[in-house]
Amino acid sequence: MDNTFTYTHAQNRTFDRPLALIPAGVLHNTLRLEPKINGLHAFYVSVGLDNYFKQNRVDETFETAADSYSLINAGIGTTLHLGKQQVKLYATASNLTNKRYYDALSRLRPGRLSQENPTYGVYNMGRNVTFGIYLPLSIKK
Repeated sequence: MDNTFTYTHAQNRTFDRPLALIPAGVLHNTLRLEPKINGLHAFYVSVGLDNYFKQNRVDETFETAADSYSLINAGIGTTLHLGKQQVKLYATASNLTNKRYYDALSRLRPGRLSQENPTYGVYNMGRNVTFGIYLPLSIKK
């Protein structure tokens, strides 16, 4: 189990207001299981929940507040041995629920792109699935 929390508190002391474009607090939680399965090496399955807190400590001259949101992530992978060659295979998925959200640091949030329509914005990335093959190559003399 892996848990991390990040938070940045920054203040413009000259004008006594928050600095612009400071990330929101984030709590990352990941549970990773590594069961032993015959024929597979370093097999793992993981699931994670990322909680992004509301960022309302903003300098209203430059930005707008960002709401809180949570993202669900998952992954699976293993290492295969093909003769003497190792091959790592994995699949990961982020934002499994395809949550529509604006990140606190996004320059494309509502209120930044259009003066006529202050609700216009571009959401951050939706569901993303990645498949990978890692094949280390070595050159021998």
